[in-house]
Amino acid sequence: MLWAIWLFHKVRSDLGKSAQMVDRLLEMAQATNDSALLLQAHQAMCVTHLCLGNPAVTVKHMQEAAAIYDPELHAVNTERFGQDPGVATLAFGAVALLLMGRKEEALAASERALELARQSNQPSTLALAMHFSAMLHQFRGHAEATEQWAQASVELSTSEGFSFWLAGGTILRGWAWVARCAGRGAGEAVMAQAGVAEIRRGLDAWLATGSRTYHTYYLGLLADALLRMGRPDEARAALDEAIAAAKSLPEGLYEAELHRLKGKSLIALGQGDDGKKCLDEAHRIARVQGARLFELNL
Repeated sequence: MLWAIWLFHKVRSDLGKSAQMVDRLLEMAQATNDSALLLQAHQAMCVTHLCLGNPAVTVKHMQEAAAIYDPELHAVNTERFGQDPGVATLAFGAVALLLMGRKEEALAASERALELARQSNQPSTLALAMHFSAMLHQFRGHAEATEQWAQASVELSTSEGFSFWLAGGTILRGWAWVARCAGRGAGEAVMAQAGVAEIRRGLDAWLATGSRTYHTYYLGLLADALLRMGRPDEARAALDEAIAAAKSLPEGLYEAELHRLKGKSLIALGQGDDGKKCLDEAHRIARVQGARLFELNL
């Protein structure tokens, strides 16, 4: 029951309550010494702290989950909780590893998550692994790989009726179209414009599910796309909304990048001093979080 309540607050990105609940979930699981319950607690810890902007904590719980995970023994978790916890912890942990600057480990963890997801023959688990693989490659700035996994997630989610993952995959696919095509000629410009429209459509669909989790990240992708299209005014509006939400939720996953992108938009608008302050704030947040990837972006 506590897991279900935690999940409700996590999907709503009420991360203050979520953080309290995951501590309690872990305490309860440790008291039982039940590996199945421990895996669920580690999964909850991984995703909550990834969203809070604590990649090192996410990686710690990914590693603890991997040490006890057995695909056959814990297959029952997928039936009870909807997704394979071994896959989920690896998928979340892969993104966290990349944020910490551990690229090769991140790619290996993501590949392992996808491999296990295929073996599980459980569509929701595979959709999750595909989505976070797309996110991983988006963080790396690799548009082609982002599009590949986002498209796979969209196709699977469409066939299975997963509105949550369909919306997220649509956003990531739209970003990839813009990243591939913006500024590359008239033909590509049409695809880039379609990418911005795709992101907006995905954002509307995401909020329609009732979810606010990752919304600040997705707004950041919209802003990045608009900047690539030479539309800094529109990008700044999206970033103001995202930064306000990141503080109130508080969702720290993409907070450093939000400030970096706002700095870029202000500089493009001729507000260099304010832009520099945003870049300094981005650097401070990345350092505090241990997000080496975002530090290197500055």
